[in-house]
Amino acid sequence: MISYLGLKPYHMTLSLVKFGASYYDSKLEIWPRNSYVFDAIEPGFSDLDLTLYVPKQCDASKAYKFLYLIDKFRKIWPLIGEVNLYFENELSFCLKHINKLELSRDKFLVKRMNYDFKFSASEAAVFLFRQLEKDVKNLARFPQRRLKKWNYHFEQVQHLLPENLKNQLLDLQHKNLVDSIVSVIVFLCGANHSIFINDLNEKLQMYFEFLIKDVDLSKLRPLVVKDPWIYVFAIHKISFLEIAPVTLSIAQQQILSLQIKWELWGLKTQLNEQNAQRISTHKKYLLEKLEKQNQFQCSAEFVNIIETQL
Repeated sequence: MISYLGLKPYHMTLSLVKFGASYYDSKLEIWPRNSYVFDAIEPGFSDLDLTLYVPKQCDASKAYKFLYLIDKFRKIWPLIGEVNLYFENELSFCLKHINKLELSRDKFLVKRMNYDFKFSASEAAVFLFRQLEKDVKNLARFPQRRLKKWNYHFEQVQHLLPENLKNQLLDLQHKNLVDSIVSVIVFLCGANHSIFINDLNEKLQMYFEFLIKDVDLSKLRPLVVKDPWIYVFAIHKISFLEIAPVTLSIAQQQILSLQIKWELWGLKTQLNEQNAQRISTHKKYLLEKLEKQNQFQCSAEFVNIIETQL
């Protein structure tokens, strides 16, 4: 059980940001999500992720001013994590593109909607991949302190897994945590051939090893033509603009589509005046990649969304 003293800075921070939101506009709503809500805070490791919800009757400019204050406050108080911004009148766009497992971590947002939380194996693979990207350095340094988080994620996807993999996860130890996560991701990608499984497993292990050691990910570019899985999983991390269009299987197109949707949701929920230049650069980057990857069946649809709705 986490001690009260360990959680006190998080409670105080939440109270402060709630007061700040009400100061700018009493209609603004802000709430915690992720580890704080699910009693999985690890003091010293976890930050406080927040959702800022802007009702239709609220002045958007006040929400942006409040976010500017949060951004300044974060520089002296790094306990504050990501703040996702949702406008009530744009909620349908976000719900169309958000990963359902990621949405499930925002309990108070979920309560506002009647939403079907059935998710595909591909959606689960992308969710676990993104979670591992963010957590892999902590796993490398303090794996025993991440068991609770990952056991919870495995419970979320266990109905999609075969018995042998479920049994492996029941005996999960912190020493083999990254290996176990990668094994689950590989299975969820639809890998059903031993050579394919070993190859994808090896490539993902290499990718996460690069992240742990802060190796320049551009060194993975030569692998892209031979292994499109690197392309679809690292689309948001590595510039592939100089690489010719990559031929993708149906399974790889599914993963790529979900990865792009994650980026669109991220752009929408991070869109504010402080991030304007970064958002603009990332939009241009995505457009160039999608227009070049013209064999990808969803390219035209995503290009239209970026140009007209972001």
